Amino acid sequence: MRCIFLDRDGTIVRERNFMRYPWEVEPVPGAVEAVRRMKELGYLLIVISNQSGVGRGIITMEDVLAVEQRIREIFSGMIDRFYYCPSRPEENAWCRKPNPGMVEDAMREFDIDIKESWVVGDRCSDVELADRVGARGVLVLTGYGQRFVNRCSPFLIASDILAFARYLERSVDMPLQSGIQTQ
Repeated sequence: MRCIFLDRDGTIVRERNFMRYPWEVEPVPGAVEAVRRMKELGYLLIVISNQSGVGRGIITMEDVLAVEQRIREIFSGMIDRFYYCPSRPEENAWCRKPNPGMVEDAMREFDIDIKESWVVGDRCSDVELADRVGARGVLVLTGYGQRFVNRCSPFLIASDILAFARYLERSVDMPLQSGIQTQ
């Protein structure tokens, strides 16, 4: 099964430091349409998100799950699964991106063809995760993406998640080429 692993904050919803309340959730413009298009293309959609605010004691796992519920509502249940890593960066936990723990968990739960899958996010840790697991990495320029555009080498740079979905639609019957920027 083809999968798109989606970062949460800055990729499908607007970046907010340590989002605690469901009312803070605001989708990135075009994100709901993008998720719908990716779903129509037959992709399994999985959110993978570092949530170090839990490990730092700033937010609770209950806060994270309440925010998840609001995201599920906004995206009409089109996201198949959410995985989180609550560890602080200095812990270097196996689940924390760019380490592959969350992707490995998903691969145990679902029959994922990693070579036909994507990791999409607004940080180099998302791109590095894609490299580590054998997927293709996409850096979106929403969230923190602009800060990282010259710091990593993704398969694709997209202005936002909707531009990436359009790229997928255009490339259904075409061989994929790396090093592309798409609007």
